Amino acid sequence: MEVHVLNNVAKFIADGGTPQAAIQALSDNYRGYAQMSNLLTNWLTAAQVEDGRCAQRLTIHHLKTMIMQRFDPKEADSLFSVQTSEVPKWLEELIKEKEWRGMVYELAEKHRQCVLLSFAIELIAQAGYQNEIASVSTATANFSVFRRIMTETLVSVLSEDEDQLLSHIDEFRRTICSRQFTYLYAQALLYNLSSHDRFGRQFRRISQELSKGFEGRALLQSRDAEVVTSNGSRSRVVVRIVDRMNTLLSDLHNYPDIFNSISCIIADSNTNTADINKLYSAYTSATPPPTRFICEPVVIDLLMRDLFDPSRPLYAADREKYIYLLAAACSSDESSLDSDADSLKEVILALTQLHTMCRIKIQSYIVVATSMVDMVHIPIICQCVLFWSIQGLRASQTYSGSLGSVVSPPFLALLKIILTRHPLLRPRIFELLTTCFELTMEPDATDALTVLEARKKLLHMFLSLSREGFILPVLRYLTQRSVSIDHALLRYFIRLLLSLIQPPYSRPLVQHVSELLVQPQAQQALHTEEYKTVVHSFADHCVSCSAQYQLDAHDLQKLQPLQTPTVASDDIRLSPVTDPSAALE
Repeated sequence: MEVHVLNNVAKFIADGGTPQAAIQALSDNYRGYAQMSNLLTNWLTAAQVEDGRCAQRLTIHHLKTMIMQRFDPKEADSLFSVQTSEVPKWLEELIKEKEWRGMVYELAEKHRQCVLLSFAIELIAQAGYQNEIASVSTATANFSVFRRIMTETLVSVLSEDEDQLLSHIDEFRRTICSRQFTYLYAQALLYNLSSHDRFGRQFRRISQELSKGFEGRALLQSRDAEVVTSNGSRSRVVVRIVDRMNTLLSDLHNYPDIFNSISCIIADSNTNTADINKLYSAYTSATPPPTRFICEPVVIDLLMRDLFDPSRPLYAADREKYIYLLAAACSSDESSLDSDADSLKEVILALTQLHTMCRIKIQSYIVVATSMVDMVHIPIICQCVLFWSIQGLRASQTYSGSLGSVVSPPFLALLKIILTRHPLLRPRIFELLTTCFELTMEPDATDALTVLEARKKLLHMFLSLSREGFILPVLRYLTQRSVSIDHALLRYFIRLLLSLIQPPYSRPLVQHVSELLVQPQAQQALHTEEYKTVVHSFADHCVSCSAQYQLDAHDLQKLQPLQTPTVASDDIRLSPVTDPSAALE
């Protein structure tokens, strides 16, 4: 079964060896590993280990491992080049199975110049698996495949909720931002689609998310690219040519009064009095320009930062202009200010009141929480409160500085209202909670009982976030921090978590929960029979439904130690054999 055995036999005979000697050598050294593998496979199937799927899964896993290790792109391309014009039958069969398609994706990422793999990716796209290859960067090398992926993705995301949208956007961003031409094509298409009557705003949102992703990757190595690390600026690689590209794709150049001001603010990631005065004059004139130009996330973030970052000075004469522009960007229709005059006045009044409270030197989260109950329906007000809270916590850098007020009942009650009413602000709430949690680990934190009580309240808030669908980021964070969490608190959180979630589960949820449960700290915390029973029940259910949840060998390996011991002992296991050939005797 060796690849070059016939060549070696021919060489042996050519060098004087006899055919009888060649046959004798082959038979004496034959070990029958293929037959042994088949025998073990038949044993596992007959024993019905994991409903008979164990043998197939192990075989596929081993073959994938060998292919990944030994794959030679040059040899694969040479094999592909000698084929006929028809698609090889073995390749058609290969892409029908999800496990083998996954192997093709991994190989394509590793060997980006391989013709065979590029052709396989195109066949997979034609077979209707665009969603699977959306995150494969090599898929963009073929424009027809890329266009098909983009069309399918745009159609699907329009009908999804926020959590699903963010998940697909992350995969979509990796594909779009892998090459310059795909980014430019996508942004030009999205700009044209942004004028759609029904879905225009969704297309603009996708465009903005792609812009952030492309800037972060910094694929355009131009002289204008620079890393901005100064205090208060965007803490990511800013590629100015991307900002210019986005500006040129829009119709901002048709409004010369504000073109330079907005272009400078976006390019510099900073505001200045001169540009703010020009924008304020333009948007308070009798014929203001469309507000979509100041609805850019960068502009909104900078206005909010200058208003609600306690460390940044703001002259009283400029406050009214900043507040007006922020209110106009967040409360009015993107085409006109006239249609939302009442809403604009309401937001201006609320921002003015909130800014006055937040600029008081002695910060009181309780006062802010109790005073803004009537304003909690305004999204930008909630976003400003969260931003101000995070900045205040980071500035204090101590437990006693601000954390005691943040975990107070009034402020936590406010956070629960915000996370329920404003789904888009859940990432901000998560950022605030993680900032608080990190402060409880500072050396100068107050007494241990107070810290434990604060952590317990924060874990309750993490559970509230999980209940609203923001569970995966919570599980990732607590898994990373499990070593620093007290056993009692970790046990308390896991018990409430497992009582909160109900089957059927998604595969990512099973993976994240099991990853948390197998942590040494979690294993030590769940030492009592009461808690072990809850964990065993979760693991047994996931293993029994592994086919439904599409769990692979790695997932099942993590779940195995969490199963009920009696269930695990019922599995038939084969004794290890030192010499596989002994199994045939």
